[in-house]
Order: sequence, then structure tokens, then C-alpha cells
Amino acid sequence: MTGYFRVIPVPLEAVIKPPGLRHIVLNTHRFLLDASDSKDPNGHDNSGLSYEWKCKPVNSSKDVCDFESGYIFPHKGPILEIPENTLPVQKTFNITVSVSKPRIPSGTASVIIFVSGETKPNANITCNLNCITNKVIPSKLLALEVNCGNCGPFAIVVSAYVWKLWKQLDLLPMQILPLSDWVSKSLTGYNKKSMLLPPGTLNASSTYQFDLQIFYNKNASKMKLEYRFRTNQPPEGGSCSVDPTSGQALITKFTVSCPGYKDNDSPLTYSVYLKKKGKSDTLLYQGNEDTNSLVLPAGPPQSNSWLQLTVYISDSLDTSTNFTLRVKVQTPKDDKRTFLECLNDVSKEAVQEKPPEFLQKSLGIMDMLETVKTEANTTAAEKKRKIRERLLNNLKTVKNADKGMLLQMSDLLNKLIAQEDNISPTMETDFLTVTTSLVGALKEITKSHPNDARNIAKIQCHALVTLMDKQVREDTEYKQMEAKNRPVLDVLETISDCMLESVQSIIEGPVNVQSDQMSLTVQQIEPTVDTFHLTADPEDHANPGGSVFFPNDMKSRTDKPFNLKMMIFKKNPFQWSSTADEVNLPVMKISVQNDGKSLNPSDLSVPADIFISVNLSNVMEEDKIYTLNVTYDTINHKVKNSSTVLVTVPVIKGKTQVVKMFAVDSSLKLEVVLGASESKVSFRNLELHGFDWPVEDEALLTFKNHKQDPHLLFLPEDILGTNHTDFHLAVSVKKGQIFHGKVDDSHRLKIQIGIQTFTVECSYWSEAHDEWRQDGCMVGPFTTLTSLHCWCSHLTVFSGGVFVSPNTVDPIDDIALFLTFFDNPVVVALVLAVWILFSMLVHWARRVDQEDLRKTGITMLADNFPGDHHVYMICVVTGWWVQAGTTSRVFMYLCGESGRSSRHAMFDSDKELFTSGAENWFLLKTGRSLGQIRSVVIWHDNGGQQPSWYLKEIVVKDVQTEEVWHCVYDEWLSVDKGLGTLQADIPAIEDATFAKKRFYQFMHTTSRDFRNGHIWISIFSKPPTSRFTRIQRLMCALCILLSTMLTNIMFHGIPRDVPEYQIDYGDFHLSLVDFVIGIQSALIVFPVNTIIILLFKLTNPKPDTVLKSEEPVDDKMKLPEKKKNIFSKLRLPWYFIYVAYFVAITTSLICSYFVMLYGLKYGYNKSVAWLISFCTSFFQSALITEPVKVLAVAFLLTLIFRQSVQYDSGKQEQTADEDEEFHIQDDYTKSSTHYIAPVSQHLLKNIRTRILMDQRTWEILVEILLYFTFVAIVFLVVLGHSDVKESYSVTNAVENIYIRTFEHNQTKYFYKTDMKTRAYQCYKRSPTVRETGHDVTARGQDPASGSYVVNPLLRLLF
Repeated sequence: MTGYFRVIPVPLEAVIKPPGLRHIVLNTHRFLLDASDSKDPNGHDNSGLSYEWKCKPVNSSKDVCDFESGYIFPHKGPILEIPENTLPVQKTFNITVSVSKPRIPSGTASVIIFVSGETKPNANITCNLNCITNKVIPSKLLALEVNCGNCGPFAIVVSAYVWKLWKQLDLLPMQILPLSDWVSKSLTGYNKKSMLLPPGTLNASSTYQFDLQIFYNKNASKMKLEYRFRTNQPPEGGSCSVDPTSGQALITKFTVSCPGYKDNDSPLTYSVYLKKKGKSDTLLYQGNEDTNSLVLPAGPPQSNSWLQLTVYISDSLDTSTNFTLRVKVQTPKDDKRTFLECLNDVSKEAVQEKPPEFLQKSLGIMDMLETVKTEANTTAAEKKRKIRERLLNNLKTVKNADKGMLLQMSDLLNKLIAQEDNISPTMETDFLTVTTSLVGALKEITKSHPNDARNIAKIQCHALVTLMDKQVREDTEYKQMEAKNRPVLDVLETISDCMLESVQSIIEGPVNVQSDQMSLTVQQIEPTVDTFHLTADPEDHANPGGSVFFPNDMKSRTDKPFNLKMMIFKKNPFQWSSTADEVNLPVMKISVQNDGKSLNPSDLSVPADIFISVNLSNVMEEDKIYTLNVTYDTINHKVKNSSTVLVTVPVIKGKTQVVKMFAVDSSLKLEVVLGASESKVSFRNLELHGFDWPVEDEALLTFKNHKQDPHLLFLPEDILGTNHTDFHLAVSVKKGQIFHGKVDDSHRLKIQIGIQTFTVECSYWSEAHDEWRQDGCMVGPFTTLTSLHCWCSHLTVFSGGVFVSPNTVDPIDDIALFLTFFDNPVVVALVLAVWILFSMLVHWARRVDQEDLRKTGITMLADNFPGDHHVYMICVVTGWWVQAGTTSRVFMYLCGESGRSSRHAMFDSDKELFTSGAENWFLLKTGRSLGQIRSVVIWHDNGGQQPSWYLKEIVVKDVQTEEVWHCVYDEWLSVDKGLGTLQADIPAIEDATFAKKRFYQFMHTTSRDFRNGHIWISIFSKPPTSRFTRIQRLMCALCILLSTMLTNIMFHGIPRDVPEYQIDYGDFHLSLVDFVIGIQSALIVFPVNTIIILLFKLTNPKPDTVLKSEEPVDDKMKLPEKKKNIFSKLRLPWYFIYVAYFVAITTSLICSYFVMLYGLKYGYNKSVAWLISFCTSFFQSALITEPVKVLAVAFLLTLIFRQSVQYDSGKQEQTADEDEEFHIQDDYTKSSTHYIAPVSQHLLKNIRTRILMDQRTWEILVEILLYFTFVAIVFLVVLGHSDVKESYSVTNAVENIYIRTFEHNQTKYFYKTDMKTRAYQCYKRSPTVRETGHDVTARGQDPASGSYVVNPLLRLLF
């Protein structure tokens, strides 16, 4: 099959400059039209074009133009030049150019010109908005504009407009208003062609006049225009009152009455608002009745329950006056119902009311419900949730809302969603249903009440963003996030459309509503502008803000205005993608509409400039401080030489690295060179190619009102022309500059420089891929610490991410950092100190471990009778208190229902018994079974250096029957402590009964776990029976400490906290991040350290070091076999102990090396900051995390799983047949301990008296010592800084007066005269007189001044 096709060329495109369809020209000026920009769209060859100009009069029967100079059309050539005085005035002409080219269809373009002959602007001021027979409404936007018929680039060129505002009060003459009183409120300033005054700028019942000066002819001439108007008068003649003036919240009906108000513009509208300090006002009533009934919430306690009501009386033109009322509303008291129950009953009544009363009462309920603070998952929280669900469900039934009810419903909806951290699925659905309905009602009032519509839109936007934040939780799946957030975003889009409809004129400028979580800005823009610009200035620094600039590539396609919308979210609403983690900055969504159609500009001719307000200081790492050694000339103080700092910045694919460099506390400039390798940043290259830092102001780039940060260096991935290559920086102090600071004799300086690095990227949300992407966007050079600048070739949703990678070191290349040890010894000294302390503790731990070997096993009581064969195991538990152990000899016997045992001395010559926290086991024999044990009688002889003893418990076990009895004492056996007795008869309870004492078991288990389970405390308090030795625990503790130090120092300063969560006191810095990093470090090192601990715990002991009981036991003796847990079955061979030591020591050495490298790389200041941070996290782990873990385990074992306390003797148990009996072979070769009877009460009383006297004596001695110490400190403070010479002169003078005078004088008369003479002589010799150099006469006259200098001492004498 044969086919044909024909290529049809596109017509030529004719372009006339200056652009525009109409121009006003002066016949006294030369006029040029240029068509040289015309082009051939079929290719890039624009040569060979021919031009022909034609002219035709407008509104005339002639076909050609008749000019005075005989200038004849048509004209050939790309440029048409019409000389001055050629065009006839007050005429309009249509000039057309035709562009042609061989074999290409021609193209044409036309322009209409109006010829003016006037030299003075023909201008006047017109009112575009708020114009009602020259009466301006103060509550609405006022829009004035200058119209000039003969002004333009080819006519009269206006160079400036200057507006001035005058005001007349009553009958006084006009007075000019200062610019500061009104220009800051004006939307266009005072030097633009138009004047826009927002609502509330002008006062009611006042006369104003705008004076406008128009400067033209390059400011050589000016003209003046006036525009006078009067603002509308508000209603007047009435007053308001409330009755009663006090009552109960949500019960008392308060009547607000405002009679007597009159206005020509009727009907009047009455609005009652509840004023709340620090919060937005709440509308309670709006209607045409001057009397209405209200129910109110309770007043705040800080104002003694007083509330403030403001009544606004408005006329039909929305001009209002207000009246303030005060009313006292107290919380109702009900003894039978709780506060929440009362609110619940009121809410049930409210849903039965009509819509106005329902809204009024519901707002009061929510205000009072806000004061109730509840915890999650509690009964109170459930009651609050039910109240909110009931009110929200009834809110769906409210229909036909006017603007007052719409405001109330939006306010109520915002309160319902904002009070609790989480909301139920039912509330999510109902909330979205109600909001959709409210947005529909919002459209109806947008045109008629634009200001009210914007206030309502602000409340609804805040409520929707709050809903979006609360309905997405950490465990929400991506699909659920999208299903929940997309409808909310659609409703927000509808609200933005309503905001566009509220724009009254294209000259109004941007309309912005914002909250702390979102900003919404809309604007209508002329289609002829070259660049679109939309800005959202945040009212508060915490609110989101930003701006966007992009070219108008669509102006030739339409003559209708463009609608721009910009939404900025503080949090990312597009979270249903795995790439959402890459976005941690505010999100900006930009939309463009024209003629009701949404446009998606792409492939922009010039990339869009997008600025998003951010706070990068919260996510940046802390400064790395480096020290530069600088030498300078001794004469002119010029810098001669400087050391160099080399910094390596790793390249991250697809991201831009930013480096901040600055000199700390110095004005000296730096010199920086950048290269792709270390050879490129050599000292020679630094001198040849180095650039000054920070950048001079003259060299900084500027764009609109944005300027580069002189301290930020941007490093895109391919800035050096090579990819995947790290950046290398060399920094030094610039030579030749003069140093103005203090100098010393060494003529050397130490200049500290701070360097920060972080990664920043610009992203956009791709609807096609449902993910955040970076193609088509890049980071702009105007990014600062408070603004992210992005260049993007298309318009959609934008955001960015700022990340700080973990601090890195090179284990080989950075070894040279050890040469800087003396500049920064902090971390290295700390690591060395840890190893030295570890070595000392190892020596101590080895000695104590050997002592523990002798403390284990069961002690055979030496006074057991050889013929006794009934065996009891006795465990005596000493409390874990300071000095809870005893050096006394202890005695005891058992009392059973079948008799009692002999008295036995609890003694072992080879062991130290009854130490603090000890569990000592004894084997006691009786001739027969004692039956059920009733009690244990125990006492001691109060001997030794430390006789007091804290006895916690005694456990008795019948080996034959395996019955166990517990004798809980938990008290002191001491003369001067506790009950003051040395003997105790402790009743026994059975094992089953003992198991019910959960609190005692919890406390005892907690105490034992602290001794054995807390890795740091157990080093010093480990039970002797534990096979996990002190050296092994010390090795594990070292490994935990150093590995935690490594992870902590790696993430130090990442991220940064906000100032509100930081504590700074001098050099001490603490923040919430320190605790976060501590927890993070603990989680990272947990697996490795757990493996090391398990290696030590699961390894069997070496065969020749197995702990054995020290009593002689026959081979036929058997003890019941214990139930083995899972860990007792998973045992490793004994030689795995060497593997455990190798792993622990290797891990510790590696961590030590890297910690020292990090510390040397950080610099001194950051090392000190890290040390403080690490100490914080370490003590958090040791004092909080570990104790909480111990308490949690004890709680689970004793109170949840109900495990009883188990005691271990440390004896290796052997099994035999159940029928075998115990045959104990006693060893009586040991020396027997003599039995000592309990101390008598009389002797006990005398001992107690003596001890109390000794204690009182020591207390008195300590008090005397403290007193003398206090006196010595007082003397040191008072006299320590006094002048010795002056003190000596004063003392000598006093002695001469009061002591030596009696030695030389016998009579009182001579004594008096001599005393005066000596005092005067002493005064002349005093330091004060000698220093002044004045000679004082006998009468005290100073010859130099003629005045009398009288010493206080002389005044006393004379």
C-alpha cells in the first residue's frame, strides 16, 4: 500500500517591541517600533526575513495614514522610526508589520498607538473598592488608583508617586498623619500608582484626604491631586448590660441587652464575643435582636472567675461600635457527681437544643473540658472522648448556617479536634464529613463577606492540619496514610479556592491566612507580567513562610488574570512514601490557575526561585573548633605566617554539601582553597589560588531581597568537574592583614576557627510516582540558616532535607592527629585514665575473687554430735546495709513441735562469716526430726570491732523431707540500734506461706539483683557464690564503657536541640538530645556487649578451679538435684573463657583507638562539650536505665510470675538413689567453739549506757571541731585580704594610746596631755598621712588647702 504525506511549514512568528497591544505616545518624542525579534519556528535559521510596515487610522474612513511630514507607508525594514512632530495629536493608529520568507507562510503583528500632544499628565484618582457615594466603610478594603490617559513609556514618563494622608477630627482643620501611623498598614506603601488600605486602618466617623504628588520629566516637574472622603458612622446612642452579673457555668442564663442604638444603615446586627487572654475570641451570639440569652463557661481561677464579654453593634455596612461587659461565672459544685459527669450530662442536654443554643452551649463545654487534664487509656479520658464524639455527631445535623453560625461551627470543630492527642476512627470520619459541609457553606459567603470568610478559612485550615497530624501515627501503614490524608488535602484545596473568590480586585495583592502549622496565600496577577511573585511573610518566626518567583511563559496565551495559590505546611503531609524520611523541612505547594483551569507549568524558560523559611540550626552539628598558630610582625602587627587546617568533606551522591567556616572571636579574614585531592590544596596552591573568607559584601550575589550568606560554601556533587570525589579544603589566616587585638611577648597568636558541614537537598513530590524526587531541582546559592533556596524547572509541591552524617575518621590517615595531643588532651587523657583505673581495679578484683573462693560452700557445725543423723540446712542472710555485718560470735538453736535442737555456735575458722549481704550456709544435725519448725532462737556475744548485726532472714531446710521454713527478722541485733537487743526468737513460716509475702520478696529480689545484676555495682558487691567473677564483670564494664563512648562521640551534636530544650550555664551545656544520644548509644552497643557477657556466664569453670564445699562429706551424701534452667543446659567448654577475654579486650582496644581519634579531630572545645554530654548519658545509664531494668525484672519475677526467692550455697551437688540416706562423717579434729549464753538484761543495759556516752562524746568533739573550723574560715574571709602594713599601724597606735601610756605617766592630768600628743604623733605616722604628703598642724589644719583634717581617733580624744 502506497501513501503520501506533505510537510506544511508553520507561519512565521512576528514580534513587535516594545511589547503590548496599546501605547500612548507624545508627538514631541521620537517613536520606534522594532520587529527584529521575529523568528522562523520551523528551524533555527532566522535569516532571509523581509519586513513591511503598514498604517491605518482607527475610527476613520481613510485606509492610509496621513502624517504632517508626508511620511508615507508602507515602510521596509525591521525597525520603524517615526520622527518627532510627525504624528497628529489626539489620533489613534493601527500599525501592522508583515514578516515574510520564501516558501514559508508570512506572519503579522499589530500595535495600536494613541498620539498625545500634552506635556502635563492628564491624571485623576479613582476608587475601585469600597466606594459608596464617597462614604468609605472602615471595616473593608479601600482601593484607590491613579488613571493617566497620556502617561507611558512613549508619552509622559512618571518617575514617582508620593501619597500623603490627612485627617480631620470634629471641626478642627485637617492635620497630616505621620507616615509611621499608616504606611506600615498600607498594602502598597506610599509611592506606588495604587493605594490599598486594609480593613481597620481608618477610624469611623472621620474625614480623610489623600494628597498625591506625581513627579514626571525625570523629577523636573510635578503635579498634585486630592481625594477627600468620609468614613461611615457606626451605630450610637445606646448602651449594654448583663443580668445577672454572676452565676454558675452552663447553668445560669445571662441576659445581654443593648437597647437604644440607632443608625441610618439598618438593620443592626449584635455580636457577643467571649474574650480570652492569649487565645482567639469565641462568638457566642450573632443576630438582629438587641436582647439575647447566653450560657457561659467558668471563668479562669487566676482572674477570680471573671469573664469579659465584648458586644459589637454593626450596621448594614459592617461599621460597628463595641461595648465591654464583665460577668463572674463560677464552676458549679455537685457533691454527687464529678466534674466530668456534670459536663457529660450537660452535653446530653445540649444535643437536644436548637442549633444556636447547641453551638453556644457546646463551645462552653469544650472550654471547660480543656481544663481537665487526663492520662491516656484512663476512665476520665474515655469520658472526655464520649463527650466529644456526642457533640461532633450532633454537629453533622446543623444545616442552613449563616456566617455567624458558620464561624461558631468552625470554632467548635477546631476545639473538638485539638484537645486530645489521639482521635477515634469514628471522629475522623465525622470530622471530615462536617468539614466538607462547612467548606460548602463557606463558598456561599465568600463574595458577600470576604473578611469573615478569611477568618473562618483560617480556623478550618488549622483544624484540618491538626486532624492530618493526629490521624497518622507511627504504626500507620502507607496505604492508610494516603487514604486518610488525601481527602484532607482535597478539602484544603477547596478552601484555597474559596480564598481566591474572596479577592475583591486584582490590585488587592496577596491574601494570607496562617497558623503555627500552615500558611495559605492566594493572589490574582495580571496576565502581562513577566515574572510571577508570591510571598507569605510569617506573622511569627515559628509560623511557616516562604516565597516563589517564576517566569510567565504563558502570557501570550491569555488575556485573563492568573490565580496563584501557595500552601506551606510545617510538617510533611505526603508521608505515604518510603522517601518521606528524606524530607524534614516545611513543604510548599504551588498552584496556578487561569480561566478556571489548573495549569502545571513545566520546562520553565528560567528556573523558578523557591524560598522556604527554615531553621537549619536545629539539625546542624555542633561547631568543630580548630586552632591556627599565627605569627605577626612586631612593628606593624601584620600577619606573617599561619598554620593550615585540612578538612575533608565527603561527597554524597545527588546531594549538596554545605560548609560553614568562621573565625571565633576574631575579625581576621581566612584564606581558603578547594580541591579534589590533598595535592590540590597544598600550601603552594593556597597561596596561588586561595580566596578570602568570609566573602566580601561587594562580591555577594543578590536576588530581590535575598542575599548570600558570606560564611556558607556550597559544594554540589560536580562542582569540581569530577564525581564521587571527596572535597578537600585548606584553611589558614590570610597574610598581610593587621591584627588589632592584644599582643604578648611571644608574638604568636592562636586563632580558633569553627567549621560545620551538613547536607542539603531540594525535593519535589511526584504525583505520577507517589514519591519525593530530586530531578529537575537543585539547591540555590541563596540558602541560609533561615531560608532554603531551590531552583526548579517545574511547579508542584516542594520541600527539602537537611542531614548531618555521623562523624567519621580515617583510622590510617588520621593517626597523625596524635601529634596534636598537647593542643587537645581531653579525650586521650580520659581514655588513658580509664585504662589506668581498670588496671588498678583488676589487681584489686583478683585479690577479692580469691577471697570469695573461701567464702562459698556449706559450713559443717563443729559442735554437731557424731551420733546424730537427721540433717538440716541453715541459711543465714545478712542485710545489705553499710556495716550490716558483724564480727561477733553467733549462736542458735531450732525449736520444733517435737522438741528443740542443741545450742550451736555458728563458727568457721576458715571463713569470714556474716559479712554485709552474705548468705552463709550451715549443716546442723539432730538425733531425730524436730517435726514442724516453730521458731529459731539466735543471738551473738557483742564481740569484735563491729558487733552490731543486721539479720534479714534465716532459712531452714529439712534435707530428708525437703520441707523449707523461713524466719524473717529484717532488724538489727545490736545494743544501740533497732530494738536494742542481742537475742531474737524468730517464728518460722512454711514455704507456701512465705510465697505470699510478695512485697518482701520483691524488695529482697531487688536488693539481690542490684548486687548481682547491676553491671557497675556488682563489681564491688558480687555474691561470693556467683561464678561471674569480679574480673570478668570489670572486663565487661570496660567494654561497655568504651563502646558507649565510641557510639556517643560518633553521633555527638546530631541532631541539635531547639533552644527551649537546652540548658546552658557557663561552659556547662545540657539538652534533651544528650539523653536521646545516650539511649541511642545504649541500643547500638547492646548486642555486642550482651554476647560478651553471655560468653563469660555460659563458660564452664576450669576443672581444677571448681568451687567445692569445705566440709568433709561422705561420698554417699546426696542433696536434692536443682531444676536447671535453659542457660544451665547451654554450657560452653572451659577454654571459651579465653575467647571471651580476647573479644572483650579487642573490642575495648579498638573502641579506645577510635574514641581518641574522634576526640583529637573534634578540637578542644567540642571535646569538652562531648565529655559533659557523655557524662550525662553515662550517669543516665548507670543511675536510671540500669536501676529501672533491675526493678522491672524484680517486678516481673515476684509480682507477675510469682517466683519465690532462691538461695544458692555454691556447693557442687551430687545425685544418688532416692532410697539412700545421708551419712555425714563429722570431723572433730577442729577446735570446738565454746557455747556462750545470751547477755543478761542488766549487763545489756550497762553496755548500752556506755555506748551512748561514747557516742555523745564523739558528737561533742565533732561539734567543737566544726566550730573552730567555722571561726577559722570567718577569720580567713575577713582578714585574709587586709593590708598588713596598715593593720600594723592601727594596732601600734592603739597600743600606744591604751597600753604604753600607763607605763610612762603617773598622774591623770599628765596622762591626758601625753595621750593626746602620742595619738597625734601616731596619726602623723599613719599610712594615710604619709601617702598624701600633707603636714598637719597641731590643730589639724592642712596648710595646702586651709582645711582641717581630723582623724576619727583624734576626734575621740579631743
